[in-house]
Amino acid sequence: MSRLKTGGYAPLFDRLEQPRKDEEERITWLDIKLLERSVFREITRISQTRSRLHFDEYLKKNRLTVLDYGLPDFYGYSIQNSDERNKIRLVLEKGLYFFEPRFKNVKILHISDNSNKSNLEFHISGDLQTQISLEPVTFLISSEEKIEEVPEGGDILVN
Repeated sequence: MSRLKTGGYAPLFDRLEQPRKDEEERITWLDIKLLERSVFREITRISQTRSRLHFDEYLKKNRLTVLDYGLPDFYGYSIQNSDERNKIRLVLEKGLYFFEPRFKNVKILHISDNSNKSNLEFHISGDLQTQISLEPVTFLISSEEKIEEVPEGGDILVN
């Protein structure tokens, strides 16, 4: 009797990052928790890579390609300005849509911190596409460098 697998295939970069062992020991299938971590790593890569496109070009382009990977530079945009903050959110949504296909139904919410007005934080929620279902996940992306995991619910935070 065959068993249903939950999770998904490990993408190429996750397989390449594994320590070199016998080829048979390489992980090609990720359970849901490892798949969530893989998606989180890719979201982090996307958010930390600068696209070759200028901010407005990025938003106007109908289809982003591998050559456009990453996010445009936010330099000169103020998170205090709601219009500019909304543009940053739209850029982030577009980048996730094109460069992380395992993350569906993405919703991004800016989190205001009155004590630290220069910190940019977004609460990102959506569904993780597994082979057989969609699993809800939540991430916190922040301009701070510290990374931690939320104990309840297994959400991952980037602070």
